[in-house]
Amino acid sequence: MTPEFYYLLNVILVSRLLFLPGDTPVPLKAATLMTLLQIAGLLILQFDYGLWVLFILLAAFNFGFSLLERKWQNLDVVRLSSLLVNIILASIFLSQWIGLEFSYDRIAFLQQLRNYSVLLDWSEKANFSAINVQVMGFLLVINEVNYIIRYQLRVSKILPHPSASDPESKPNRVSEYRTGKLIGVLERVIIYFLILNNEIAAIGFVLAAKGLLRFKELEKREFSEFVLIGTLLSALLALLVGSMIKGLLE
Repeated sequence: MTPEFYYLLNVILVSRLLFLPGDTPVPLKAATLMTLLQIAGLLILQFDYGLWVLFILLAAFNFGFSLLERKWQNLDVVRLSSLLVNIILASIFLSQWIGLEFSYDRIAFLQQLRNYSVLLDWSEKANFSAINVQVMGFLLVINEVNYIIRYQLRVSKILPHPSASDPESKPNRVSEYRTGKLIGVLERVIIYFLILNNEIAAIGFVLAAKGLLRFKELEKREFSEFVLIGTLLSALLALLVGSMIKGLLE
């Protein structure tokens, strides 16, 4: 796979991170902004007919999936499907058949920016191909993995939900869910970087620390099932992504 392929995926992943709301269908305005960001990010590629076709297809898929989210209740499946379509789209346009490539004139222009700030001196020796791959894994674990976890928790019917007999429980359940989501993201990021740095043994300490912090709350069976399944699934996916990225780097 080419550096252009990883770059294109990162542009798509960043736009999804910024403009796809968590639990609600994406508004048309957000879909428009997401498309514009993707187009702006791809301006570093050489202009030819293939790039224009890619622009049109990205816009069509973004708006198409935005409409589909309004009609289909299973939001996570739609989001995962749209990611899969984007990956397939990137693989086609970066293949030898179409062969989109970086515009080296634009890259040379960007490289000149280091002359205006010593803070950019590091870029002269940076391996941008490796950075692209690592960033792709980071974006996967902080956002895209959430859709898999949430889908599995919904299928298992253990997502926290307010009790009909206790309306006051709703704010607490929503707060628990948001806090758990943030903890899960931080947990996956730590595991991801531990794998890249060959610190596999330290992963156990991360999971143990999380268990100690929520020890008293685990006395509730429903909540303990939610935390246990969510934690194990989150850690497993972080391990898989980290191992995949490590393999690509090698």
